[in-house]
Amino acid sequence: MDIYEILLACLRRGPHTSWNEFARVAGGDIRSAAARVLLSAGRHSSENVEDRTQDVFLSLFTADFKSLREFRGQNAVSLRAYLRTITTNSVYTWLEKERNTPKESLDDLNPAAPVDDPSLPLLVAAIEKCLESEKERDRIIFWLKNRQGYTPDQIAALPGLGLKKDGVETVLTRLLKAVALCMKKIPRRSEGLSR
Repeated sequence: MDIYEILLACLRRGPHTSWNEFARVAGGDIRSAAARVLLSAGRHSSENVEDRTQDVFLSLFTADFKSLREFRGQNAVSLRAYLRTITTNSVYTWLEKERNTPKESLDDLNPAAPVDDPSLPLLVAAIEKCLESEKERDRIIFWLKNRQGYTPDQIAALPGLGLKKDGVETVLTRLLKAVALCMKKIPRRSEGLSR
């Protein structure tokens, strides 16, 4: 049986059918297409090829094999082309996401990294005092934006954060208002009080 006949047999037998034979036969086409795209993007490694191959199989086998049930070709050649197209699109999507995702995790970042401007330490200390009752995650978001220059999109893309762009923007807006209100209450040095 060729790959097209294997697919038809699997789809007729329903979700309890063993798809091992289909995965074995289709795996070569999917790995080859993934490797070709990764190689052209300078991201080829056996780990990347295998991970992208698993991503494609996951997308093929979810939702009751929806993308395979939607295939309208009539032979093995068109099915192999279909699988290569799905794989190519999946790998390009992954590459784009990787390109737009900062490589650091929250644990690797130092959101309060020193700034070269010597006039800032007192202001930074005052802001830190205003933020001390906030969640650590929210303080990190504040400093990533205001000291490191990260955009809300970049912050939201950090692993382990648990917020989308809108959530990051909400945190930033709330903290900016809180800091502004707090700073109004802090006595100025010119009033004879030191910090």
